[in-house]
Amino acid sequence: MNEKDKAIEDLKIIRNIIDRTKEAIDPGASILILWGILVFIGNIITHFILINKISSNYIGYTWWSIAITGFIISMFMGYKIGLRRYKYGFNHYISRQLALVWTIIIPTGIVWTIIGPHFNIFTYESASVSVLWSMLYSIGIYTMGIFYSKEFLFGGIAIFLGTILSVIFIEIHCIIIGIFTGGGTTIPAIIAHRRFNKNLRKNK
Repeated sequence: MNEKDKAIEDLKIIRNIIDRTKEAIDPGASILILWGILVFIGNIITHFILINKISSNYIGYTWWSIAITGFIISMFMGYKIGLRRYKYGFNHYISRQLALVWTIIIPTGIVWTIIGPHFNIFTYESASVSVLWSMLYSIGIYTMGIFYSKEFLFGGIAIFLGTILSVIFIEIHCIIIGIFTGGGTTIPAIIAHRRFNKNLRKNK
């Protein structure tokens, strides 16, 4: 075997290891699907509140209701995902790294959402809160693309582009962010979820 053939063979082995590693990751995609849908719904409701000049308090009520509901459901989903990971022996290290990314991102967003309006850094009526969360989602989904699969990479890029468009077309920023952030989160998660279920059936 010459050097070229050996290099090709080595690349095939590396590729196989990468593919097997991805198959051994449980991305917890059901939680991302949930939050993608919730973000879309929240932004549509926020847009309705803004265009009808309803009190901005209702924007806060909307998002805190969504956050609490999502958190409770996510806790239940996370418990089931944790049991599944240990039962089937999936790659816990990478799954924990992915969870750590969101563990950092979510509290960051919550803190800024609270202190921003309190210190008049921005208001709920402005696009700032939506843009903040859109950027955080972009970072989180993009990072999942690095760790897991290219679908999330494209999703993160789509969310980032949506964030830019929302700043340009400020009058409909909630609609844009809802579509791009919701879609950029949900669509890759659905693809990942289907792939995971396929691998799960294959490995049973």
